[in-house]
Amino acid sequence: MSDREMLKQASGFFKSHYPGLMPEAIVAFLFIAGSEKQLTVGDVARALGMTEPDAYQHLSHIAVGRGAGLVQLVNLGEGRNGVTLTETGQMARADILEKMG
Repeated sequence: MSDREMLKQASGFFKSHYPGLMPEAIVAFLFIAGSEKQLTVGDVARALGMTEPDAYQHLSHIAVGRGAGLVQLVNLGEGRNGVTLTETGQMARADILEKMG
């Protein structure tokens, strides 16, 4: 499946399940869902070419407590925040991958 087709499938998933999310939040989720390592807000910011405050703002739209509940922001100390998928986020990742498969 081409990258374009994968993005089309992911876009369809988010339009039907989380229609109010901004594209930046969706891209942040896809980056996190595709990573095999523990990420920080800074990692997401660098990967997406934005500042950490902007990345944090977009992540808040998909975070537990303030957003869609797809990710959990965890204080790692020293001004760093980790980002992990919640159970809901893991199910969303599985659903997207299934549709791509």
